Amino acid sequence: GENFKIGAFNISVFSVRYDQNGNEYFKLSPNHHFVIADITLTNTSDEPAEFVPLLHLHMRDSLNRVYSVEPIPTEFGQWSGSLLPHDTVRQEIGFMVPNTETKLRLYFETGTPNREVGVVNLP
Repeated sequence: GENFKIGAFNISVFSVRYDQNGNEYFKLSPNHHFVIADITLTNTSDEPAEFVPLLHLHMRDSLNRVYSVEPIPTEFGQWSGSLLPHDTVRQEIGFMVPNTETKLRLYFETGTPNREVGVVNLP
């Protein structure tokens, strides 16, 4: 996987999976699929740091269209909130994208005044 540091966070993307089916609770739009990244976030600072997937993460395609975090079919919960100093959380984060898109990038924005941004190309 890919790793990068941005603001108070170390972010690792371990793997990416693609879900073509959804389920009875998480329905796909026609001609779309879920792109689900298995990530960890570690707060490397000595202060609590906020992580809100809807605010901090988005995905872009080859035409720079933006996709927001979506509820996804996963065996694990999706967490949002204050991450304690030097604590780590691992979770799956998902996005619904058109089936035709293959060149996707995951963006992490700290939301701090200096607006640091990290980008990972997804397989």
